[in-house]
Amino acid sequence: MTLIHELLNNFRLDKRESAVSALIGIILVLFLMVLLTGIISAVLMGFLSGMSFKSAYIVVDAQYSTQNGYPSITLMHLQGDPGYLSEANTGGSGYPLTIRIETVDGSSVVVPLPPGQIWKPGTLLFITHSDTGYVVTADRTQIPGSRLNFPGNEIRISVIDALNQVLVYSKTFIINGTPVNTSQNNTTPEFLRGAGYSVSAWIRFTSPPSPTSPDQKWATVVVDGDRDSNRRFHLQHSSDNSRFEFAFRTAQMAAGGRSASYIQSPSGPVQDQWFHVVGVYNQTSGAIRLFVNGAEVASRILDSSGIAASPGLYQTGGPDGIRFNSAINQRKLRGEIRGISTIDEEMFPAEIRSIYNTG
Repeated sequence: MTLIHELLNNFRLDKRESAVSALIGIILVLFLMVLLTGIISAVLMGFLSGMSFKSAYIVVDAQYSTQNGYPSITLMHLQGDPGYLSEANTGGSGYPLTIRIETVDGSSVVVPLPPGQIWKPGTLLFITHSDTGYVVTADRTQIPGSRLNFPGNEIRISVIDALNQVLVYSKTFIINGTPVNTSQNNTTPEFLRGAGYSVSAWIRFTSPPSPTSPDQKWATVVVDGDRDSNRRFHLQHSSDNSRFEFAFRTAQMAAGGRSASYIQSPSGPVQDQWFHVVGVYNQTSGAIRLFVNGAEVASRILDSSGIAASPGLYQTGGPDGIRFNSAINQRKLRGEIRGISTIDEEMFPAEIRSIYNTG
C-alpha cells in the first residue's frame, strides 16, 4: 500500500509540475510577443520619422499686369504635378498648395476662390486685391468686393507645398511709382484667346534627330494618351523626326471611334537649336494649326465638337521616352524639352509670336 501511495503522490506532483511548466511557457511566449512588438514598433517609428516625402514639382511663372486700371498677378502652371488650393489644405486632388503675398502691410495667405481650386499644367490663376482681402481664382470676373491696388511698390509672391512645407516658387515684383504703373520688365500684355485648346513647348535635340533605333521614332514632346486610338492630343515628330507633328482628337471623332488626325511642318528640328512649337485647335472653325518659331506652318479642318475627353494618361517626353502601344521607353527624344504648356483655350498668333520673340 505504501508503494501505491508513493506512486500516486509522484503522479500528482508530476501533473502539478507539468501545469506550472505550461503556465510558465505561456507567460514566456506572451512576454516575447510584447517584446517583439515593441522592437518592431520602434524600428518602424524610427524608419518613418526618417522618411522624406516627395515634394511637389511645379514649374511656375508669374507676371504683373493691370485690368480696368487695377493690378493683378497671373500665375502660370507650366508643367509638373497638379495641385489644389485650400486654406485647410484638405479635400483636393494632387498636392495641397498655399500661396502667400508679402507687401509693406505684411504677409498674408491668399484665399482661394472657390476653396480647393484645382491648378494643373497649362492653367492660369489670378491674384487680386479687394476690400475683402487677397484672392486667387481662375476667373477674374468673380472677385468679391471692391477692387484695390496692391500697397507699396514691392510685392513678393510665394507658392508653398503645404504638405511638406517646402517653397515651390517665389518671385518679387519691383514696381516703379504707383502699383498700377509697372516697369517694362514685369509687365506682360494680355492677349485675347478663343474657344479651343493649345499645346506648346520649347524643344532642342542634343543628338542628331534621325533615329538610330526603333524606340527613337516619333520623338514625343507631350501627349494625353498611350496609343493612337486613345490620345486626344500629341505634340511629337514624324517617324524619322524630320518634321514637327501635332495630332488632335475631337469629341465627335472619339464618339465615332476615330483616332486623332494630325498635321506636320514642312521642315523639322536641327541638332543643338531651340524650336518653339505650338499646336492649337479653334473650336469655332474646327481647325487645327501648327506654329514653329512663331510662324504658322500647317493647318487642317476637323470639326467644332470640342476636344475629346481625357483618358487620364498625360505624359511628357524626353530621353527616357514614354509608354506607348503597351511598350515602355518608346518615342524617345534625345534632347531637352522646356516650358510645356497645355491651355483650355486657343492661343492666337499674336500671343504665340510674343512668346517666341521673348524666348
